Amino acid sequence: MGEVSEMARVAEPRVTNAYKTLNEKLGLPAEPVSPSMFVPRLASDLECPDEIQQRARSLAEQAEERGVTTGVHPAGFAAACLYKAGREEVRWLTQSEAADVANASKATIRTHRDTLTGMLG
Repeated sequence: MGEVSEMARVAEPRVTNAYKTLNEKLGLPAEPVSPSMFVPRLASDLECPDEIQQRARSLAEQAEERGVTTGVHPAGFAAACLYKAGREEVRWLTQSEAADVANASKATIRTHRDTLTGMLG
C-alpha cells in the first residue's frame, strides 16, 4: 500500500480504506499479504545475492507456518528476514538499509530479528 500511496500522492490510510471498500463492494477475497511475498522485491532493491534471498524466504515461510507473522507489517518482517539471512552469510546489511527499503523503522527490524532468533532456538 505504501508504494501505491507514494505514487498516487495520497496518505496510506486512504489507500488502505479504498482498497478494503473496493474488495467489499466487489465481493473480492482479500488475501492478506505474507512476508514471504515481499522478500523477492526487497532483495532486488537491496541487491542481495540469491543465497541470501532464498534463506530469507525460507525464514519468512517458517515464521508464517508457525503463526508468528500474524498482525505484523509484512514488508518489515520480510526485511528483517533479509537482514538476519545477510548477517548469517556475513553480508553487512545494516538495520537502516533493511528498514529503509521496507518503509519500516530500525526498531521493527530489531523486533522481528529477535522473533526469528527465538523461533530458531
